[in-house]
Amino acid sequence: MPNLSYNEKEMLKLLLDNGRITDKEISEKLNISSQACGKIRKKMDQSGIITGYTCCLDFEKIGLEAFAIIFVRLSTKFFNELKDIDIFKKVGKNIRFIFCCAPSDPDISLICLTAFRNISEMDEYMKKLKANLSDYFESLHVVPFSIGNLLKFNPNYLLKQHIDGGKIEPISSLDEFRRL
Repeated sequence: MPNLSYNEKEMLKLLLDNGRITDKEISEKLNISSQACGKIRKKMDQSGIITGYTCCLDFEKIGLEAFAIIFVRLSTKFFNELKDIDIFKKVGKNIRFIFCCAPSDPDISLICLTAFRNISEMDEYMKKLKANLSDYFESLHVVPFSIGNLLKFNPNYLLKQHIDGGKIEPISSLDEFRRL
């Protein structure tokens, strides 16, 4: 992590809580001028520490009630036939995800979280995914779950601990988990 000042760290934590917070509101909380806040924010925007401002949505209220974590092992055909740019063109058309990562595990190429309006939509999507891209998968494992089982989807707790430079500790109780 870059060497951030106290005010830069505190501003990042405030922005994690509310991406729409104004420089005036930040300045009041940090007891610095709004001009100083503007300079700090501009510096972090220009350096790439802040890459954008987003809103957090309630999945259920926008009609997403079924989720799946998909574990994919890509075949050698996938890597042999497609160049990097083509991978995203071909696979990107067929895979929709909230997030996707490529772990350093030889048995798993991708782990993706996807969301759907309902189980029927998820089933239809998985059928199409398998039909369109089955040549590129050695294995595909799907773990479905409902909105009621989505316990937490907010990385801010982890990011705030990292910004503070503290050791990232596991959550010690269900009450602490609920407060996040």
